[in-house]
Amino acid sequence: MNSQSELDRINRVAWNSRDAARVFTVDKTFSDAGEEAAFDWLAPRCSGAPLLDIDIGTGRTIPLMLAMSNDYTGVDYTPKLLEMARSRYPGRDLRHMDARDMSELPSDHYGLAAFSWNGIDCVDYGDRVKILKEMYRVLRPGGYVFFSSHNRGGPGYRENIWQLLPHFTFNPLKLGWRTLRSMRRFRLGTLNYCATSS
Repeated sequence: MNSQSELDRINRVAWNSRDAARVFTVDKTFSDAGEEAAFDWLAPRCSGAPLLDIDIGTGRTIPLMLAMSNDYTGVDYTPKLLEMARSRYPGRDLRHMDARDMSELPSDHYGLAAFSWNGIDCVDYGDRVKILKEMYRVLRPGGYVFFSSHNRGGPGYRENIWQLLPHFTFNPLKLGWRTLRSMRRFRLGTLNYCATSS
């Protein structure tokens, strides 16, 4: 486990803050329309299957996962947030664990391994590879891996492609700068938009 990295230090400070506790305990269901669509698609395919919920924080995704199956395991590596989840959902299998090393969990077991709310973006590339390998290790044949990640190069789920165009302003310098930025992002944004629309 790479628990001494600079990213880990920053994450631990952020996730142990009062702001994190406040934001993560706000009654919120889906993070966005894309996550809701993914859960709608996964629900009939994972009904009754063992589910692994990674990076549960204070438990936002627990009721979303329990709507699919009661065979549920949730993990998080921030003890403070995990304790809040345990107090909100007593009796659930909630474990203190780092997604980069889930060796306590059985291989080929879960029907769904989910890592939501862009949590995988909080580690560097090498650690993302470790997390994905662990997710696939614990997944049974035919199971599903679900994770979300930031998309800097395009609109979100069901957002309009025209959102990539510059916002008009009468200030010619601002308009010029916005146009240049949009031109740089438009090609990648269009490719991302077409990939998510199909």
